[in-house]
Amino acid sequence: MGFAVKKGEKATYKFPIWKYSTKKVEKENKRTGEKGEKETGRCFMKMSAFFTEHQVEPIKAGAK
Repeated sequence: MGFAVKKGEKATYKFPIWKYSTKKVEKENKRTGEKGEKETGRCFMKMSAFFTEHQVEPIKAGAK
């Protein structure tokens, strides 16, 4: 979103959120022998850190 966390800042809030992930898997149809891709998905809990507007600064243009 165009912001980076300031050096040395600690997260104000930490709590788990649900994350959705997809993965393409190659499958073979046993009856026809055709191969194809199928997209599978799953949900899992991930610990996330959240920062306030006072803990971030705009990313400078051209900097990496």
